[in-house]
Amino acid sequence: MSKIKFNFLIICFCLLFNGCTDKDVEVIKNNDIPADAPNATKPFNVKNTLNRNKTEMQELNKVLDDIKDINNLLSLSILKGDTWLAERYYHDADSSCKNNIYSVTKSVISILIGIAIDQGYISSVDQTIGEYLNLDELNLTEEHQSLTIRHLLTMSSGLKWKIEEMEFRAIKIDDDPIRLILEREIDFKPGTSFRYSNGNIHLLSMILSEAVGADTSEYASENLFEPLGINDIEWAKDAVHNTIGSSDLHLSCQDMTKIGQLMLDKGNYEGQQIVSEAWIEESTTFKINSDSHLDYGYLWNINNTEDISYYAAIGYGGQYIYIFPDKDLVITASCNGSVYPEEATNQSEQISNAILNRIVPLLRESN
Repeated sequence: MSKIKFNFLIICFCLLFNGCTDKDVEVIKNNDIPADAPNATKPFNVKNTLNRNKTEMQELNKVLDDIKDINNLLSLSILKGDTWLAERYYHDADSSCKNNIYSVTKSVISILIGIAIDQGYISSVDQTIGEYLNLDELNLTEEHQSLTIRHLLTMSSGLKWKIEEMEFRAIKIDDDPIRLILEREIDFKPGTSFRYSNGNIHLLSMILSEAVGADTSEYASENLFEPLGINDIEWAKDAVHNTIGSSDLHLSCQDMTKIGQLMLDKGNYEGQQIVSEAWIEESTTFKINSDSHLDYGYLWNINNTEDISYYAAIGYGGQYIYIFPDKDLVITASCNGSVYPEEATNQSEQISNAILNRIVPLLRESN
């Protein structure tokens, strides 16, 4: 058996099957649900109105009906300005479903780093990791010692890392995750190239915890989630009780949309400045070329072309928070990501294609 096939099988069998049920049922049309229904979805900080062009809304509803055939799709929401255009649930999901958002978690870590900088717990992204983590007993080179928060935020540390489930699982179960992540070769000059690494972001979670004097999830609850009205947080921890920085935060469709709205409104939510406008701007502007067709900021994927401009949090298997600032638009989607890699890629591509090629063009010229 080839190494590629072997690694593929390891990934497949190591996936944790969490998320909402994926039974094949009819799509829920939330705008048709009476406001006094037992499980009616209530919007947040938006005008739940469809006072828009009738043809446009018919076309939009057709797209939302069509995508019900995407395997494992759980939800899709559209917020334009202060207008709640759509919140649809699929395959037995509803507004109470909190799904693993996988690598969308990384973008949440970026927001938290910004809040910590705003509050003075972290002085600069150019501080070295050794200013927060105890590296004394580790076998590290001077190059390791020079790694900064910026290098971690941009996936440019140069630390060797394999994008596979076993590496991620090791972070969860190792009793010395700092040693596990750092005691490996650096094979390019930090800051000069991009390499996707869950290890980088787990280091950021531990740095954040040391900086603020509290567990990352506790700090997030007090300073991000509670101000947004996001409750009942589930966020996995490693073997020594550090919050996993790279994945395994569970959020609902509305929770994800609130984060998108926060970003769209430059860090402000219902009159409260949760994270500075300066950080929103800094973290979502180009920092480095990634290994995909998208550019990269501080844990945000960025696309600035003549056709379309957006930045996005993207997670395995079809988790998305898209922010289109010049369209005053936020679109989120979530899927059950507990699937084989090939299926995860397929459902991710189908969702992103529906959003970018069908939904956004339909709303592009709208007021």
